[in-house]
Amino acid sequence: MEEDGQAYFPENVERPFERANPGIDLAVTYQPPEDLDRLVRIALQGGQGPDLIPTPGPAYARDYVDANMFAALDEYAERYGWRDKMLGWALDLGRFGENLYVVPNQFQTMLLFYNRTLMEEKGWEPPTDREELEGLAEEAMGQGIVPFAAGIGDEPPAVEWFPTVFWNHYSGPEALYAVLTGEASFTDPIFVEAIDLFARYVGNGWFGGSTERFFSNGFDAFHAEFGDGGAAMNMEGSWLMSNIDQFFGDAAGNGNDWDWAPLPPLREGVPPELYELGIGSTLSINSASEDPEAAAKFIDYLFSDTARATRWMADVPSAFNVPIPLQESDFPPSMDDRVARHLAALSQATEGGNFGYTAWTFWPAKSELYLYEEIQKVLTADMTPAEYCAGLDEVFREDMEEGEVPPILEPRNA
Repeated sequence: MEEDGQAYFPENVERPFERANPGIDLAVTYQPPEDLDRLVRIALQGGQGPDLIPTPGPAYARDYVDANMFAALDEYAERYGWRDKMLGWALDLGRFGENLYVVPNQFQTMLLFYNRTLMEEKGWEPPTDREELEGLAEEAMGQGIVPFAAGIGDEPPAVEWFPTVFWNHYSGPEALYAVLTGEASFTDPIFVEAIDLFARYVGNGWFGGSTERFFSNGFDAFHAEFGDGGAAMNMEGSWLMSNIDQFFGDAAGNGNDWDWAPLPPLREGVPPELYELGIGSTLSINSASEDPEAAAKFIDYLFSDTARATRWMADVPSAFNVPIPLQESDFPPSMDDRVARHLAALSQATEGGNFGYTAWTFWPAKSELYLYEEIQKVLTADMTPAEYCAGLDEVFREDMEEGEVPPILEPRNA
């Protein structure tokens, strides 16, 4: 749990839950997010561990399920009516084989953020298709403005955001569903072309200003450039909403404001408003728990009161957002209307089956590692897009044969 969440949790979640459930003591231990999965695995292997087990997503959860470390949740799902409380896909994503083991409790997507002040001054609109995107990028470059703030200097694996975007918004969710279920190949032209398009955009300097800057820019540097108006847009995850305000307006001393829009389709036939689905956190019950009933009550507590959940989402933006049906009107007045609009749109679109696939949620571990390590060779012209996709296809098929692919949800038109 991040620092803001830790400060919020005791008074606003822990104690209210204990008052609502006399006799249950919710003992919470905080660990650094980057160490959490490793520490939990060590504890469980030693026959210990918490009653409630978090993971960074379904791809991580599979190992626990295979090792019989998670309790089946089907009985609790039926007793508490989770199918009616949660978005339909949430329970489907947590099924491994015949049983439910995982409940998502934080989900995210990729968005097109833009410097609203700069865009209005220039008379620009957020692009709604590839032609508009490329025209705007060329015009921005001609005026010395970086089209998309970007950089992987602080975290090279973050490069996986971009194949995620191009495969979803060029190849499309139906093609991705086919390849992730073994019915198609990453060597198919529709996937190779998407990687080629990304590499060309980077080579044009559209991401970060140049290939060199794309590799070297750190998060604070490119976010500051975005806020100051040196960059017009930013393709990043919805998690940016948790700290974007520090780069805009009075906090950053620039007088600018921001907004977001759906990422545009990059090929005809891709839905105009598509949200690739990413899971930032899941909850499961330790199969060795001495009180699984209490653990299940806490999971239910997260989902069972829309007003309580949306208040948490408003108070700790983007750090917590459970997959429940939402309307903008569900959020308290204190909620930033841009965040409320995003969460309502994401809830409604994904509930209707209009979603894509993030690499960090739907790619098995070895395939994801290949994806973000080898793509860098494509950007430096040390590997062709076709070679890259052939290598990924080989690794992915090995993962599939070994049963490592997490549950794959079916999109609306598959």
